[in-house]
Amino acid sequence: MLEKLSDFTQNKYIRNIVTLVSGTTVAQGIPLLLMVFLTRIYSPDEFGAWTLCLSIATLISLISTGRYELAIILPESDKEALGIFWLAIYGCLIVTLACYLVLAIAPTTISLVTSDVRVRDQALLIPAMVLALGWYQAINFRLIRDSEYRQLSLNRILNSAGGSLFQILLGVLNLIKQSGLFLGQILGYASALLAYSTRVPNILAGSTDLKTMFSQGKRYIRFPLIDVPAAFLNTASNHIPFFFIGAQFGAGQLGIYALTMRALGAPMVLVANAFLDVFRREASIEFNETGSCKKIWIKTFRILAAIAVLPTLVLYFLGAFLFGLFFGDTWTESGEIASALAVMFYIRFVSSPLSYTAYIYDKQIIDFVWQASLFTVTIGSIIVSLKANSFDLLISSIATSYSVLYLIYLVVTYYLVSSSADRTE
Repeated sequence: MLEKLSDFTQNKYIRNIVTLVSGTTVAQGIPLLLMVFLTRIYSPDEFGAWTLCLSIATLISLISTGRYELAIILPESDKEALGIFWLAIYGCLIVTLACYLVLAIAPTTISLVTSDVRVRDQALLIPAMVLALGWYQAINFRLIRDSEYRQLSLNRILNSAGGSLFQILLGVLNLIKQSGLFLGQILGYASALLAYSTRVPNILAGSTDLKTMFSQGKRYIRFPLIDVPAAFLNTASNHIPFFFIGAQFGAGQLGIYALTMRALGAPMVLVANAFLDVFRREASIEFNETGSCKKIWIKTFRILAAIAVLPTLVLYFLGAFLFGLFFGDTWTESGEIASALAVMFYIRFVSSPLSYTAYIYDKQIIDFVWQASLFTVTIGSIIVSLKANSFDLLISSIATSYSVLYLIYLVVTYYLVSSSADRTE
């Protein structure tokens, strides 16, 4: 028994996961604790405006890097990886400057997306968030390639905790409070980016040339051509409900829903992403060596399925009580929404890290078709709830349809690894 435990703790894959998960847990635990103060400083309407601003920035940031950051870990040559890294960095900078140019020429452009006055007042902050998100992601993948998991965890803590502290400070001091949530989050990312340059001085080191950048851009052209549309559909599926809820049910209802997704969705997604960061690297290595990554797929699936059971049960039965207890009676409805979405979040938690299997097998088209399906059922859920003018119907439709689609993705990725394993045996 002790020998098995020793083997378990000495397993490199497990150690890397523990490093990232522990760091991610702290990174999300601190903001969740500080959220108790945020919900008493900011109103549901202000949470709603913050959510819309972040949604717009997130959608633009997907395009800004061309999703080339995902390819940083794939080449065997460090020189080639460096070319992809700088391609993502420069691409993000160009898109950010283009956003500012559009706002300078046509400052009312944001009105095409939302009529919320609070969002329009924060429009100039959106390109800054686009730059922060794009650079943060590119540098994270550079760290993953170098197996710098400890540094990755430390900077996630700095980003999330720093952002929450800035939000509280701006709110308490009533300094541009209407922008406090969004600006505070941007400052959190800025803190993490600054830490990258000081703690890992060589993270931006290493020059490249245009020839390498363009050759690698051409080699991994499927990322902007296929993965950008797929990722855009996925992000749109997650964020379009925000715009619909705000327009149909008001900023207050949007704030209630947004707190659910932030308090529940964000931690689960980030913990799953910690597994994904390690799975990407280890599965790529196993695939390059054996032609299959079935062993690491099964190992990851078992761990994910086991660790999410207890939190899901607690959330399902005690969601409303816990939200009311920690965030105040105003936010009890957020807990009710969390309970309704608990099973869906469980399936998504297990499925999401393993979805990268499609990229390893160069089957991005599978991900695109699945993302298109997710987008379709999201629009369908919105249309059904719009006709019935029912917020509860929207939640139940999303919970059911998303659960089915995530289960399908699990089956498809398992088929991929199983069929390749059979061919290599």
